[in-house]
Amino acid sequence: MSAVRLISRRVESLDEDLVKLAEICELVIKAFAASAEMSLPERVDKSVDVYVHLATGTECTNWDVPEDALGFHAISSSRRYDSEEDEYYVNTSERHEVFINLEAGRHLLNRSGPWLECDLEAWLVTIPHEVFHALEWIQETGGLTPDEVYAARVTDGDEWPEVVSKVLRAIDKRLENGQQSGPSSEFGATEDIIEQRARDWFLGQQDLVAELCATLYGNKENMSLRV
Repeated sequence: MSAVRLISRRVESLDEDLVKLAEICELVIKAFAASAEMSLPERVDKSVDVYVHLATGTECTNWDVPEDALGFHAISSSRRYDSEEDEYYVNTSERHEVFINLEAGRHLLNRSGPWLECDLEAWLVTIPHEVFHALEWIQETGGLTPDEVYAARVTDGDEWPEVVSKVLRAIDKRLENGQQSGPSSEFGATEDIIEQRARDWFLGQQDLVAELCATLYGNKENMSLRV
């Protein structure tokens, strides 16, 4: 029987407050890993690991993602040039993995002064949001990683951007066909659907929210403490 396992990884050399943020992220990852949302469709006939990296802006740079991104599903880097080999290349992810930017989360929480529960929840929704992106990729590709998809389809003559676009367009079409709401926002229907799905999941996790606040603030009444 196929299954998804979430594996949490911290990057090295996190400062004290980022370690605290990593701890509360790990509580969210644990809760999400145990939820029904982690089920796979029958067409995925193998078990799959999804790595959730608790990272910093450095990892964003490595994947050519803006340093202030709250998180991202790693598929590939942008097109790069190797001067020694005189050729262009892309780095493709050999695993199913998402990155949560702890530094961007800290910046978001700090901008309004004392950390508030609503800001904390708004940031932590990034975790299920990015994992949902990975799950949609897994469903569409039958569990193949981005690197495996590239290896399987490059023989058809497709360049890497088109290989990715084909998968993402198929996801867009499938999600839009199941959408019951009105027009999508500027971010597109897929982003809207996944964001709403992540928020809906978080809204049902009141016990988790209480645990997060107890871990971060000591108790739910004292909401003005910083890490």
